[in-house]
Amino acid sequence: MAAALIDCEADTAIARFGGGSFEDFTRIAMLNAPLWAELFTANRQALLERIDQFEASLDALKTFIQDERMAELEQMLLRVRDRRSALEASA
Repeated sequence: MAAALIDCEADTAIARFGGGSFEDFTRIAMLNAPLWAELFTANRQALLERIDQFEASLDALKTFIQDERMAELEQMLLRVRDRRSALEASA
């Protein structure tokens, strides 16, 4: 995700608007390319399944924003906030 985000962003000044979060999220994009290429292909089936899930979630988010479906957008954001909180609780 970090690599794709950096790949699609040509404006290197975008980090000025993130308050550090953009840099934190994309830090992994400074990866060891040969190592990660090997890991990605070695785990391709599981990785492709997760990419499909991510694309579906991103498509839903895009649709809610595009169609101004505020209630569904809010429910999605509440659901992901709860899931993120659950990650901390299980750590």
